[in-house]
Amino acid sequence: MNVARLNMTHGNHDWHNMVVARIRQLNKEKGYCIAIMADTEGSEIHTGELKEAIKVEVGTQVYFTIRSPAPPEINGVPVVGVNYDSLGEDLEVGDNIIVDGGMCELVVTAKAGPDVLAQSIEQGLLLSKANLTFRRNNELIRGRAALLPVISSKDWRDIDWAISAQVCTVCPGANFFVSCPAPAASSQLPASPQAPCMKHAL
Repeated sequence: MNVARLNMTHGNHDWHNMVVARIRQLNKEKGYCIAIMADTEGSEIHTGELKEAIKVEVGTQVYFTIRSPAPPEINGVPVVGVNYDSLGEDLEVGDNIIVDGGMCELVVTAKAGPDVLAQSIEQGLLLSKANLTFRRNNELIRGRAALLPVISSKDWRDIDWAISAQVCTVCPGANFFVSCPAPAASSQLPASPQAPCMKHAL
């Protein structure tokens, strides 16, 4: 293992500080040179926090909503919050919702205000913070999502944390290693005595 990747989509800065401290302690005690990479979330469309995973079968109905907080259910149908205000504008009946690149797939069957009702066409799991992509006639629906910045306001807060924590490198989100312009903050990343084998960069 050469690099420890911190997934900034999950956890908080206190938790990541604990992980960084443990890695550096191991480097010091064992003579390792494990670098630390902060992988920011990017402006992806995600589900909200769920109390537990939702297991779906073929035909299972699920509501996706932009309401915050999302109700646990609507008329007995489980509800999943989504962090994308244009959900109902971009989706049409018949569109496909792909969860985590194929963890499960649902088809939109109805829309009502902030809520989108979809039906699963395969078995799978809906998890917290799952990535969502939308397709129509097998083509990716970009809609207003195309206007989302590559680096979100949360990403900038995480980058500020990464600078203060002196991690070795920061990878902007956008589905991991997607090419994008390096932000100005990259010039602020300091040299790290804890991991001299790896240069700070974005």
